[in-house]
Amino acid sequence: MTARPPWDFPSLPDGITSRDFEDAATSLATGTHSGRVQSLPTGLPQRTSRLLGTNYPNNALRISAAMTYPPLARVSGRHTWDRAIPLPGILWPDPSPMEGGRPVAVILPNGYAGSIWNKTGTILAQWVDSHAKAHWLWATVVYLGSDELDTTAVEVRHPTYSSMVGTLRA
Repeated sequence: MTARPPWDFPSLPDGITSRDFEDAATSLATGTHSGRVQSLPTGLPQRTSRLLGTNYPNNALRISAAMTYPPLARVSGRHTWDRAIPLPGILWPDPSPMEGGRPVAVILPNGYAGSIWNKTGTILAQWVDSHAKAHWLWATVVYLGSDELDTTAVEVRHPTYSSMVGTLRA
């Protein structure tokens, strides 16, 4: 993983390939490893978090372009908005300072979309860190167009904070 922030790249950050997104789609459909990608655990209680930073011009352009991609064919669970487009996302380090924690970046098949800035994001950032040395990636379902009033709205499905606390393995 690179030390450059993911938003500095015009497309995918160094260390993520388009093949990783094919593997992410497979992993999300099967719940197993595919290539070097593992989906977040689906057997735990789930929720979504809205990404922050999606309104920055470069991020908004990537989100808009990603809406033309084919949605995931197999997704367990649906978003409350039927029109939300499910795509694979990969969690990635976000070097931004955050009091009491750390955000985690979410990468779409065409680049950085935004970051999760809450205590769940901090736990997910720890998961990303714990597998980075082995070059493993965490995949999740990303919902584009989840808010009919905000075209840059992106939500990410993940286990709840309380279900993840204590599950981190180094």
